[in-house]
Amino acid sequence: MRVFVNHCHIMPSECMPEAGVEDLLRLMDACGIERAVCFAPFVRQFEELGWDDPNVWLAEQIAGQDRLLGFGNLAPQRPESLETLARLPELGLRGLKLHPAIEQFDLTDPQALDFYAAAAELGLPLDFHSGPHHYSLAAGAVLKHDEIAWAVPGAVQIMEHAGGIPFYYDALAVIGNTYGEHPRVYAGIASVLNPKIRLWHLGGERIEEMSRILGAEALIYGLDFPYNRTEEVRADLEICRSLDLGPGGQEALLGANLARLLNVPW
Repeated sequence: MRVFVNHCHIMPSECMPEAGVEDLLRLMDACGIERAVCFAPFVRQFEELGWDDPNVWLAEQIAGQDRLLGFGNLAPQRPESLETLARLPELGLRGLKLHPAIEQFDLTDPQALDFYAAAAELGLPLDFHSGPHHYSLAAGAVLKHDEIAWAVPGAVQIMEHAGGIPFYYDALAVIGNTYGEHPRVYAGIASVLNPKIRLWHLGGERIEEMSRILGAEALIYGLDFPYNRTEEVRADLEICRSLDLGPGGQEALLGANLARLLNVPW
């Protein structure tokens, strides 16, 4: 079965060792992964280093790597982010990673809503962290993804970790409430199969439940590289291939949904 994965953080060694492009490619080869979506470092990480735009950095790192697609990173509450957003397609970046806890913004801040609308106009899906992460739970409340979906109908969202175990049923409600011909909000299945982060852990039974309730077309698997390494990814993939997700469900989870979302041949 072909595998196309989401949610790979690429970082310079100054941020984290063994988190570069070559490290990711070695992991992909070891785990039989064909293609992957890479995220630019967080804006705050580069500011702490005194470095320039992380989006330009990522585009340079993955240039010529036909197995890797890039997502930019911006802080949507900052006015200057709109100007940078408009340049992402020129860099070849295909979407955005947004983290309300790390970049410390409220999901439904008016400036953030304007930012999402501009991203939707550019055809850029929005990949959000969701669930606990040592910041205001109110600012990143999972039910606010429903508000985003109705305020910005053209926005396509991926809710990583599906809210984690504390907000799992909120995530189910949001995805089901916004479903049309295709999902407008997807469940990101990243770091939820391994119990090392217990507040996020959902386990295989809940992924099967999500598939029964929502359909496997609402699920997108992600590595959460480099926080998950080769053995953890192998274990994840073994679980994914054992799940009862209905006809074509495993293929949908492990790449077909992501390929459709990004208009990549599959």
